Amino acid sequence: MSLKPIALRDLRLNSVKKNYSKLNLSSKSNLDKSNSVSKDISSTSIRNRIKIPVLHIKNISSSNDPNNTSKRKLPAPLSTRSITKNNLSMYSPSAKRLRTSRVRIKDALLHANRPIVKYPLTTAQAVDTLKDVLSQMEIFEIQEYTLVYFVGTGAKKTQTDMNVYNFGYDNDKGDYKVIIGDHLEYRYEICSLLGKGSFGQVCKCYDHKEKDDVAIKIIKNKKRFHRQGLLEVRLLKHMKENDPLDTCNIVRIKESFIFRGHLCIVFELLSLNLYEFIKLNGFQKINLSLVARFAVQILVGLQYSNSLNIIHCDLKPENILLKNPNKSGIKIIDFGSGCYENERLYTYIQSRFYRAPEIMLGIPYTCSIDMWSFACIIIEIHIGYPLFPGENEQEQFLRIMEILGLPPDEMLQMSTRKKVFFDSQGKPRIVPNSRGKLRYPGTRPLNDIIGEEDEMFLDFVKGMLVWDPRKRFSPIEALDHPWLVKMFSRQISPGKKRRTYKNTDQAE
Repeated sequence: MSLKPIALRDLRLNSVKKNYSKLNLSSKSNLDKSNSVSKDISSTSIRNRIKIPVLHIKNISSSNDPNNTSKRKLPAPLSTRSITKNNLSMYSPSAKRLRTSRVRIKDALLHANRPIVKYPLTTAQAVDTLKDVLSQMEIFEIQEYTLVYFVGTGAKKTQTDMNVYNFGYDNDKGDYKVIIGDHLEYRYEICSLLGKGSFGQVCKCYDHKEKDDVAIKIIKNKKRFHRQGLLEVRLLKHMKENDPLDTCNIVRIKESFIFRGHLCIVFELLSLNLYEFIKLNGFQKINLSLVARFAVQILVGLQYSNSLNIIHCDLKPENILLKNPNKSGIKIIDFGSGCYENERLYTYIQSRFYRAPEIMLGIPYTCSIDMWSFACIIIEIHIGYPLFPGENEQEQFLRIMEILGLPPDEMLQMSTRKKVFFDSQGKPRIVPNSRGKLRYPGTRPLNDIIGEEDEMFLDFVKGMLVWDPRKRFSPIEALDHPWLVKMFSRQISPGKKRRTYKNTDQAE
């Protein structure tokens, strides 16, 4: 009885040796060593992934929802790619990557007779060589492409069905069914899902043509989102064309394409966002020196976008990303709700905590709404929590009045939504929040929240937390404020010139 398992084992070993020879693989002992290394790498990857959150775009409610705010969850990202010891490749394209095989050894043995594929392939070569890998729909679809860089050989591909949404590629909400290891446009390998929202999904992908990691935003297959996505592409391309040296701190669009009915936008891959940064700091106070470095970069980006009459419309910590997890360089992302100042699409925008009062009052808005959001963000970075964390629209407005007092009569006369916040006699509607807390106008000074350690910083943010948008600081005025001048004069050694930021309006 003891001989039978040994005989079976010998048969299996002989079979494996034959398959190794077909695949031109190394000896089994060497293979065992490589497997053990792979396991060590995998465990290191998991440990590091727990320590440092990976870049992702948060779940976002519709920008037109009055109660829209940030859904701040940090889902554990999926990945098919091993990463370096310091877990940097998830964040920065420049970081070194330790690449491992995407096909398990057992899969290699099952497909031992499959020819080795060297990309790129022509369409004819791809169909001839990979016909056993491609679905029937893909064999038809691939004819539209001149060159093929990746087909998702090891992925569990969607089974097409003529009777369901988009032949089975979409769910009932219009979202693309993302499959890890599959391709987009026969070029990009889907490595992980970074986040999802009302607009669609964002994936980390590997560009097999350029040999680089990218982030791809896959817009929902719905007319409204497709139309807004096309505007986002238009805005991003406009900003990229006018900033060829990439100095204005706006995320770079690489390209866009339509794949299986979905608009896909390809971006450079960045690092964690400022909310994640605040969370990593334990929601504790951050020194004003670092706050100033963030502030200047955001203002440069807003100065640039405003010079092109572009409004971001959804500025918040989640939409400001670090370029590198170990440095303070940042970029502004997600112009999915953005518009040109003279082409406003929606009347109710911005995430609730960062929503300007003119939006809530239903007054026509300008680029000044981004400056209101900017002030809220800078204060949040400093103190570790949102300045106006309203539970709903009514409490949001009450929180603003609690600090700023009543809005000017001129604004209320222009308002189309005055009745939401004021009664028939013009008195504010004081309603308790979920904990029974009542808030009254002008009863909480701003310095009680952010402290009086730096009066110039207090004056700086007060210049943007103003009811009347016409009286708020512009980005240029904010950059010239004495607080920033003072903070940067401290950080510059004698003999070096202080960096100046050019007015793009005057430059043109």
